[in-house]
Amino acid sequence: MSLTDSGIELDLNSAGTRFTAQTINGKTMVRMRIRDILLVAVICAMFLGAPANASEDISVSAPKSSLDLIQADYQSGIITQSEKLVNEVVAVFAPDKLADKYRTDQMTLIKSGTELAIEIKDNWSLFDSDQQAALSAMLFRPSMDNQFTSPSGRFRIHYDTTGIEPVPTLDSDEDGIPDFVERIALYSDSAATVYHDILGYLPVVIDTAGGNSAYDLFLVSIAAYGATIPEFPGDSSWNDYGAYTMIHRNFYGFLPNDDPEGDTIGAMKVTCAHEYFHAVQLAYDYDASNNLWWMEETATAMEEYIFPEVNDNLNYLPYFFNYPARSLRSTVNYHMYGAFIWPLYLTNRFDESIVKHSWEACRNNLPEIAIDSALAPFGFTTAGVFNDFVSENYFTGDRAKITSFYSDAPDYPEIVLDQSFTGVRLDSIQPVTRPDGLGANYIELTVDSTDQGIIEFDLEGSDLVRWGLSAIFITDTFDTTVESVSGWGNPVHLYFPFVEDYDKIIVAPAVVSKYLTANNYHLTVNLQPYGDANFDRTVNIGDAIYIVNYVFNGGAGPKPLKESGDANCDGSVNIGDAVSLVNYIFNGGNAPCSNR
Repeated sequence: MSLTDSGIELDLNSAGTRFTAQTINGKTMVRMRIRDILLVAVICAMFLGAPANASEDISVSAPKSSLDLIQADYQSGIITQSEKLVNEVVAVFAPDKLADKYRTDQMTLIKSGTELAIEIKDNWSLFDSDQQAALSAMLFRPSMDNQFTSPSGRFRIHYDTTGIEPVPTLDSDEDGIPDFVERIALYSDSAATVYHDILGYLPVVIDTAGGNSAYDLFLVSIAAYGATIPEFPGDSSWNDYGAYTMIHRNFYGFLPNDDPEGDTIGAMKVTCAHEYFHAVQLAYDYDASNNLWWMEETATAMEEYIFPEVNDNLNYLPYFFNYPARSLRSTVNYHMYGAFIWPLYLTNRFDESIVKHSWEACRNNLPEIAIDSALAPFGFTTAGVFNDFVSENYFTGDRAKITSFYSDAPDYPEIVLDQSFTGVRLDSIQPVTRPDGLGANYIELTVDSTDQGIIEFDLEGSDLVRWGLSAIFITDTFDTTVESVSGWGNPVHLYFPFVEDYDKIIVAPAVVSKYLTANNYHLTVNLQPYGDANFDRTVNIGDAIYIVNYVFNGGAGPKPLKESGDANCDGSVNIGDAVSLVNYIFNGGNAPCSNR
């Protein structure tokens, strides 16, 4: 434990977790740098506050934020949907005006207010005239005393140095502009340079009234990192939109990150990258009710692309890794922020152009179709890569491997298993949590010492969707032997030899279709004995005859794998296997592959 300028810091390096108790404005705030999955889940639940529809994932013992209390009243029928939304906007954009019943000592802090602003816009007809006036006042461009144009000229930053929303006034170079403002300008310029000059995204839609050609940023007190507010339609033939962005005015007490310059600077960087990317997205398409999940996933992934040293997005990964059955398209309980690893995976596996091409296609398509369009030049579809994505997500935390598509995989939480079993002869496994479209289960099988042969997986699920199945074969040494196999369709059949060579198998049923929720399936796991060349589930003279016919008469090969006919396990199928089987069946010889 040590005393620092910002408070008291307690480091507990065991389990890779850092706890920080920091005194801010007379209040002690506890923060954690997360490397353990359970601690991540707890701190996110306690510190962030729950989004409007996230109550099922929040512990009953966790402190309640203002958003939690508002949601509870809505679920109890105490307030209407319109009242809920108005109160949520107050909690995020004007917390000083919040009704007493929703005030709490628990800090309310969300990743981005963009989702809420879009929800208000899309449901404008729900509100009466008084509510509309109140919402307009909170979401309208703030009036601020000072302006600063970024060095590139792309941004005009509005801020106050006095009053109720001042920015930190430290001015190290004494040029009259607070360092905080200059840093926001610098990080926004960096993001814009990458988006427009390097990656080639369209310019954002700007309100040019009065001759201004800069994008407006407002540094204000909100209970979020930032918020991008759609404001007016563009003049393109597609559904583009102009916007402006609010950014928190000081970032004091926000979640920890890995930025070497400190948590506050890290939060500034990722907010500039994240929120400005929302403005970029709106230059392609405003279809919020359908695009929101892809908006947030790609904006959070872009934080990693532009400022990889920060890793603020690690704070949100439990909302994905704890709920793998939940759809990639879900916006429930911050899932879309943790699911940033989907566009990150696509970018790292294929090319950084994947995200850009998807947004180009969003001008005329839903994101689901647009992603397929972006994958088409690489010869893939979402269904064709989703199994691989599911397998990749197993290798994080202590399971991480060198060849991962995620450079920070050791720092990620580990995926939550749906079930675990001992042995590999299992009839009709059904899910505990049924997977949604683009969701998956992970089932762990521990190989028993008596298990031997070719393992068979048979997956049959609801015929309303398409299914994928992946199996990962792991030894105790882990880093030396990791094999995998996958397929998709309905039903799905997978086969893999030499199950006795492995200690653990992870089998992952997944819905590779994009839609429908809570899909049921039946998974059967069995073993085929070595020497069963004709795949009739028994080893007898018929298998020896089958092998002779294959070797000498051009008959069909062993089924379902070559290893089925390799009775002596010498790596090939020949007359020696037929002789070995005859000796076993009639003369008490060694059982097939007993020499392994």
